[in-house]
Amino acid sequence: DEMVWADQSLLTRALFNLLENAVKYSSSGTRVTLSLNCSDQGLRCRISDQGPGIAPEDLPDLFIQYRRFDSVKDVEGLGLGLTMVKAVVDRHQGRIFCESVVGKGTTFTLLFPLLEGKE
Repeated sequence: DEMVWADQSLLTRALFNLLENAVKYSSSGTRVTLSLNCSDQGLRCRISDQGPGIAPEDLPDLFIQYRRFDSVKDVEGLGLGLTMVKAVVDRHQGRIFCESVVGKGTTFTLLFPLLEGKE
C-alpha cells in the first residue's frame, strides 16, 4: 500500500476550498470533478470545473493573499482560499498546478509525495 504523510484536517480544508471554488465559479448544470490516484510520482488530487476560467496573465498571481481578479469581482470572496491551499500543499512538501482556459474551465492538480520506506 502506498502512503502519504498528511494532516487530515488541513488536507480536507484545502480540498474542500478547491471544490467550493469550482462550484462557486461554475454555472448551474456544469460538471465539477474530483479525482484521486496514486502513482510513482505520488498522490495526485485533481479538481476540474467548467467555469469561466482564469486569464493567462492572472495565473502567476493566483496564490497571492487578498488577490482578486476583475473576472470574478461579482462573486463573493476575500482572496484567501487559494493562499491557504498553497500553504497546506507546501506544508505537506507537495506541489500545486493550475491549468485554465478562459471560457472552458480550470483544473487544479495537487501532488503529494509518497512516504519512503513504506511497509
